Amino acid sequence: MEIAQTPRLRLHEFDNGDVPALAAILADPEVMRYSLGGVHDEAQTRRFIAGCRASYAEHGLGAGRHGQRGAGGFLWPEP
Repeated sequence: MEIAQTPRLRLHEFDNGDVPALAAILADPEVMRYSLGGVHDEAQTRRFIAGCRASYAEHGLGAGRHGQRGAGGFLWPEP
């Protein structure tokens, strides 16, 4: 579900279709260097998304996926 958009960007709720891309990001030690939770595997990523979805349902907000309009996916630099 889309949360918000600007002329260039879109913010969406996470869903299970985001697991492969998000798992790759959260498994990167450099990305997670300052994270209190540390590196995540796929199961931890699925639990993270489930927690985000529960927060959407309970509080109406939670972490989301940022993407460039018309491009899909995440805003993340390519290696």
